[in-house]
Parts: sequence; C-alpha cells; structure tokens
Amino acid sequence: MGIDSAGRVSNGDFDGSGKLDIADIDLLTAHIVSGTHLAGFDLDGDSLVDDADRRIWVENIKQTYFGDANLDLTVDFADFVSLANHFSEPGGWAQGDFDGSGDVQFPDFVLLADNFGNSADAAASVPEPASGLLLFIGATVLVRQRRTLRV
Repeated sequence: MGIDSAGRVSNGDFDGSGKLDIADIDLLTAHIVSGTHLAGFDLDGDSLVDDADRRIWVENIKQTYFGDANLDLTVDFADFVSLANHFSEPGGWAQGDFDGSGDVQFPDFVLLADNFGNSADAAASVPEPASGLLLFIGATVLVRQRRTLRV
C-alpha cells in the first residue's frame, strides 16, 4: 500500500469518499498518465505510479477484474454495453477504458473478453455457456461500428 502526503497508508480511496469507486481508479490512471509519482498512489511501494499499481487496485484492493466497467464485481453484459457505447471515443474506466490509454479501443475489448463471466462472487464465477457467442457477436458489432465511423 502507498503512503499519502500525511503519512497514512493508502487504502485505494484516493478521493476520500469512503468507498472504492470509479473516481478512484480514474484518479490513479490520471496520475499514471501524468507521470506524477505521489507516494499515496504508489500501491506496490516501488516509488513509481504505474500500471502495476492499477493492477493492484483492481485485483487486490477492489477485488474485481479488468473489464468491470461499473465495478459491481462482475464482468458481464452491462460492462460490454458500456464499452460498446463508447467504442472509439475518449473515456475513463466507466466508459470502457480498461488499459488506461484514455480511449476505448480494441485492447479494452480484449481485457473485457478475457474476464467476461468472472465474478468476485464464488457462486457466480462460472462463465455462462453463451459467453463465447456473446463475445463473438460483440466483436462483430465493434468492427462494424468502427467501419461505419471511417466511412
């Protein structure tokens, strides 16, 4: 865990709202992009604020998966819809920018697809049988949408 400016151990609640939410992951991402290495955002203690810290926030602190756009601890169709609605646009975590690039693109879709059906709830951790078909349909929609935008 990182140390904030007051010397307290960071719990990942960077905005002080009392909950781990989209504002926190977006703040962390902004610090990574800006190259600002504030100790409170350095979750792995290596004196850098980088993608390793994002992974710690997502997987260890929030205990969810890349692709969970609404941070409800499950990567499902609702997350895919958010990504699809913002594909090829700038955005943050809630819009589907899971790789922290600032844009919702194919690498974000890959992260969602890799984790589709995963849930922090052990009872729901078995992916749906139709998830492969859903991901195929989703990829087709994204490709068509991208072609439409180019024309």
